[in-house]
Amino acid sequence: MLVSEISEFELINRIQKIVSPQNETSIESIKKLGHDLVLSIDDDAAVFKSSHTSNVVTTDALVENVHFNLEWTTFQDLGWKSIISSQSDIASMGCKPTFATITLGLRPDLPVDGILQLYQGMSKACHELGGTIIGGDIVASETFFISVTMNGSLPIDHTERQILYRNKLLPGDLLCVTGTLGSSAAGLHILKNPNLMDFNSSMVKNLIESHLHPSSRVSEGAKLAKLGVKAAMDISDGLMTDLKKMCSSSNVGANIFLNQIPISPDLKILFPNDWIEFAVSGGEDYELLFSGNEKIISLAQKTLNTQINIIGKITSGKNNVTLVDSTGKSVVPTYNGWDHFKSQEG
Repeated sequence: MLVSEISEFELINRIQKIVSPQNETSIESIKKLGHDLVLSIDDDAAVFKSSHTSNVVTTDALVENVHFNLEWTTFQDLGWKSIISSQSDIASMGCKPTFATITLGLRPDLPVDGILQLYQGMSKACHELGGTIIGGDIVASETFFISVTMNGSLPIDHTERQILYRNKLLPGDLLCVTGTLGSSAAGLHILKNPNLMDFNSSMVKNLIESHLHPSSRVSEGAKLAKLGVKAAMDISDGLMTDLKKMCSSSNVGANIFLNQIPISPDLKILFPNDWIEFAVSGGEDYELLFSGNEKIISLAQKTLNTQINIIGKITSGKNNVTLVDSTGKSVVPTYNGWDHFKSQEG
């Protein structure tokens, strides 16, 4: 059965049957954040009541052959990742995901089962990491796309000043990341070059999984906010790109120490000459990039169950992001691999 063979309302009804069971449990937990769902998928708009909380909202779009390729991405993985990318934005603000609406642009030749699998992936991501789907829209489109709008909130005992912002970097603060970097970009590189490596290798599978089925740091973002971290951003466009955005917003600079960037062993083994390039320039890691003073960072490393690595320091130089190697020299990245980093005196 194809999308063109059933009505929009019938498709929505089938989607609702997937989403509603998960909603019953997640709505109860969302009530603890001060929200009460009044009306969900059954009308032109969703209605929810909110108490006095700090709320955030984000929108992310994924476009076929720009952000994903159905040749190597399953519908369920695509649904999962579409939610993860929005959850990650919410997490970088120190908030918990609450409500999400989904807009789909569907080609008429897409399979109905595929769209249902898409929502299964979305619902699973919400169930495991937070949020609930309360509505959306479906339109006919020559290009398949997904747009997710997601709200997030701080718990009712929190205050607005504890939301994390990208413009709160301070000179002298330590620059940190959760998890490891570069694996998603390496996984995408392998998918684009299928003859490059043995797909049966566990290391190859791990890198591909990092790209197709990432996670979001929702719990970590909320904990960092509680610990006193003020500045954070999720790494979706790559370490250098996203850090430059933060530095520009904060009117500061930063030094990144290359030998302190956390890299998975799989990435180092499979790409011995390119792992730094993937880590610095690759995107869609969905790790948190944040800063804080030594006391706060030390407390975060002791408190969080997630790997926290200090990768640099915030400087007073305006929007000057410098990569520093183990000898103290600055290096200039290119997009041709580690062999083409050009070392310069710092």
